[in-house]
Amino acid sequence: MVEQRRIKTSRRTIGRGLAGALISLAAARDFARASAQSATPASATPCTATTTESATAIAHAYFDAFNSGDADTLGVLLADNYVHHGAVVAQQDRALHEQRMVAVRQAFPDGHYTIEDIIPEGDLVAIRTTFTGTQQGAFQGIPPTGKKVAVGAIHVHHIVCGKIVETWNAGDALGLFEQLGAIPGPAVPPAGTPMAGVLASPSPCPTGSPDENRGVARRWFEDAVNPRDLHRFDDILAPDATLHAASFPDESGPDAVVSLFAALFAGFSDLKFTVQPGPAAGDRVVELWTAAGTNDGPFQGIPATGKSATWTGINVYRIACGKIAEIWTEADTLGRLEQLGVAPSVATATPAT
Repeated sequence: MVEQRRIKTSRRTIGRGLAGALISLAAARDFARASAQSATPASATPCTATTTESATAIAHAYFDAFNSGDADTLGVLLADNYVHHGAVVAQQDRALHEQRMVAVRQAFPDGHYTIEDIIPEGDLVAIRTTFTGTQQGAFQGIPPTGKKVAVGAIHVHHIVCGKIVETWNAGDALGLFEQLGAIPGPAVPPAGTPMAGVLASPSPCPTGSPDENRGVARRWFEDAVNPRDLHRFDDILAPDATLHAASFPDESGPDAVVSLFAALFAGFSDLKFTVQPGPAAGDRVVELWTAAGTNDGPFQGIPATGKSATWTGINVYRIACGKIAEIWTEADTLGRLEQLGVAPSVATATPAT
């Protein structure tokens, strides 16, 4: 019981810390750049700016290291002052992150990250992945189950002088533990699993600029979600827009998205989202967000608890013809349930977090 209370307290502290990390993303980027440059000897050539090509290569190398279990290569990619903000586990430095990779590899020897999407811009790169594997070793106190898992995640790396200095990550921890049988509930496929009968059609419009697309994506929270003006989704979303949300079945069309958020707001009447822009490239836009609210109504079959919760997430939008055509979202839903006292505390993280 003492240990469970310690874990819950740690989770609340972690949630506040990660929320602060998201809010100060721009300041963190400026600080990292200044630190990297000040660490460069005066006689040395200052490091060059991160390019799209180098950011993409580093993103691939990061997950190649995890797929091969190569901790040495991972260590080369990470800056000495590396910080990893995970959705569930405490903030990790470089050494702890390498240890996490080894632990995940021992539990899932066949574990593999498939990169579904890469969005690089400036010194940021976002990567949407699906992790698959079979639990053949102990994982966070769970004995080997032999069960196969498939969970989605989104990482945002900040790269300075060819090194990853900071990572923000949102992964489907709830889905992972449901699939392992450690937490009761439906094992929902990872966000982005294709829906039967729903196929993304090529856009008949030219791709907008990053700033144009960012303006379209920004309307999700600014015009519809935070003001509770859900019918604005009719203007913001394409008629066949698809929402891939971890721990929820995929939804298609504005009406389905309105119903989902109406249920969310019925459960959290004062819910607000704080949003930070991420990278944008091609027809993709990334946003990092923190949600905070009080559970004063029923939600997903759970009666109101009266407790407050803060949780984080990352959205990836696909923009077409000035509308949001597709959204992938990963969020710390397990952390939210733990804070409400309706899920067992798990002192762990999704693979690679």
